[in-house]
Amino acid sequence: MFQQVKNTLGQMDGQYQQKTKVLAVVKQVKDVEFSQSSGKPKQSLYLVDESGEDSWVTIIGKFDALDDTSLGKQYEFSVWPFKADQSPKTTLYCWINRQVPQSNQSQPQSSPQRPQAPPQGVKPPPGIDTQSQIMEMAERFLAAIEQLITSPNATGQRPTQESGQNPEYGKKLTPEEEADDIAF
Repeated sequence: MFQQVKNTLGQMDGQYQQKTKVLAVVKQVKDVEFSQSSGKPKQSLYLVDESGEDSWVTIIGKFDALDDTSLGKQYEFSVWPFKADQSPKTTLYCWINRQVPQSNQSQPQSSPQRPQAPPQGVKPPPGIDTQSQIMEMAERFLAAIEQLITSPNATGQRPTQESGQNPEYGKKLTPEEEADDIAF
């Protein structure tokens, strides 16, 4: 199957490289690394598909990293080939669609399934709770809107002090004021 995936190099599905669904068992996982060019996470996996063909593939994008607990388990992957300019080697990239339940490992799914949501992102470092930060920001935003709506100036009343012209506008500075060098 992995050779068939490599043979799809250059075949497009709309504006993106064609992806092939592959059922494979995870035999080895490497630690998550970060791309030197983009800083995005990636993880290399050694997989064996149902026909016994094996290959290294690289998970990219947003994903939950696999660890040793995933060894021996079967997953459905969306796999596509990539070949950099001037490179003799074709790299296989993938997304994990889902883990295949243990009872179905010997039998592939016969009915096509609707694609699931994109893989979840790599977990942020400990101590960073992005969801609560977003909720706090939303609450501050709503409080600011509420304050604007309920403030006295929001009722259409004019300020109590007229602004008028500024007699200081355009006035020539004295040498002491110029020497003060304070940005206005």
